[in-house]
Amino acid sequence: MTRSAQFFTKPQLSSSGKRTVAGLRSTPLYKWRLKNGVLQAADTIQDLQEIEGFINTLQGAYSSFYWTDPEQESIAGNPFLVAFTNDAIELQQLSYQIWQVGELAFQQVTF
Repeated sequence: MTRSAQFFTKPQLSSSGKRTVAGLRSTPLYKWRLKNGVLQAADTIQDLQEIEGFINTLQGAYSSFYWTDPEQESIAGNPFLVAFTNDAIELQQLSYQIWQVGELAFQQVTF
């Protein structure tokens, strides 16, 4: 898992070379990436079906869901309202009924 804090700043460079920056967000929005998960697909083990079903239910990046960071003590404000950053998920079949997820990326959203 990777977590990154994203701020929104607007830097400006004057003709004299002086740099000024406007901070447009006082607290970060977070982004997470989950990489290389191995999933099993069998009648008794439904990892693959559950991940695909969850993404299909959300219609990719269209809908949001709540995510609790496993290291929640290190940042405030859990759970986070998040949405996937892409509409597609890449699944690779490693062998019979064994699949690998390339990456699941999602970021905090606000309304």
